[in-house]
Amino acid sequence: MSNMRLFFESLALLLTRQNSILHFAVRFLFAFFLMCSPIFAGGKISYVADVIDVVDGDSFCITNRISGKISMRAETPVKLDGVDAPEIEQPGGQESRDYLVALLQGKRISVVEIVDRGVSKGAWVFVGDEKKSVNVLLVEEGKAWLTEPRLTSDSKAKREHMKMKDAFQKAKEQKKGIWAEENPIPPWEWREKHPKKDEAQPEE
Repeated sequence: MSNMRLFFESLALLLTRQNSILHFAVRFLFAFFLMCSPIFAGGKISYVADVIDVVDGDSFCITNRISGKISMRAETPVKLDGVDAPEIEQPGGQESRDYLVALLQGKRISVVEIVDRGVSKGAWVFVGDEKKSVNVLLVEEGKAWLTEPRLTSDSKAKREHMKMKDAFQKAKEQKKGIWAEENPIPPWEWREKHPKKDEAQPEE
């Protein structure tokens, strides 16, 4: 009887260890494939999503992101590519945000985005039945500066950026939005002169 009991106890211990190893292996493989996906490893992804909040003139938060068969409900910040809108605190900043709110708040959008370890490095966003480029619209209405795009591997994004160059010059000539100011300060210069508290260097 004692030998039989010892046998079953040994078998139960072996199975428990095997289950632990199997559980670890499954978790490891899941993490590996997740990190190799474009969302985390870095690369271009395309998806549709719902806009739930607009942060400023060139960034916003989304939810219900659907890419192929993958659905991600977590709120995710997105930064527009090829544009740089005024900071909220500088002239034109609130107007740029208000314009983006009117375009995107509560809307379903189509996105082509470049990401690195889950962080948005630039996105081209299309809205409405006509799939108008939000990036181009911002520049057309004088709500943002034109910058070099980070997403250069997408043919549609390239075409839209070519449109933005003409739109940028027309907006300046017509003194739309930020160009109504005599000497508007580019947002990257504003950020350098007005660092946020958590970015400011401590005094020695």
